[in-house]
Amino acid sequence: MSEANKSFTNDLPLDTFNSAHFSFLNCAGCYSDKDLLAKLGVPAIRHLSSWHGSDEIEGGSLSVDLGHAAYITDDGKWAHVIDNMYFDMFHHRALKRNLKKFSKEFEVYHCWAGDTDDSFEITHWQGGRKVRHLAGDIRQMSFGKDIGIPFECEALFTTKESRKLDWQARSLMLSVARELGININHRQAKFRAYEIEAGWKG
Repeated sequence: MSEANKSFTNDLPLDTFNSAHFSFLNCAGCYSDKDLLAKLGVPAIRHLSSWHGSDEIEGGSLSVDLGHAAYITDDGKWAHVIDNMYFDMFHHRALKRNLKKFSKEFEVYHCWAGDTDDSFEITHWQGGRKVRHLAGDIRQMSFGKDIGIPFECEALFTTKESRKLDWQARSLMLSVARELGININHRQAKFRAYEIEAGWKG
């Protein structure tokens, strides 16, 4: 286990946008924000706001609530498409199907963690196929889906000690993002927000 990965569980939740559902696509700069959302099946209705990550730190965490919105930033390599507190993108049925299509051309990492329980899912696509898929209940260590070779950092979350961690599932999914080389320190990121259709309509 690398020294970098050992520290993931302590620093991730505060440095990263406060959401429990992320789609990371290795295509930064290839599409406009609106074109990207359209390709994902969650079209933008209108632009809401733009800001710098460090401007929106509340109580030590990066937190923004603009209602039914999708939040977009990038790290120069990966586009980060982030859901809102209502899980609107999560409930758009076309999202996963379009992420898989997208992965035929670009590497994709999709992840979410339950907001009221310990459920979670991480999916890594390359070349149009799943190379890693893990889903289940992290506190119970019960995994209904387990496909591919585990990421190195996953070992941090399969011990009795890991059950004591705050934000355990979210820390796991974001640790995987870091292991993939995705820069999830959003304090210096430039964000754009777009109104999207409520998930129950999608």
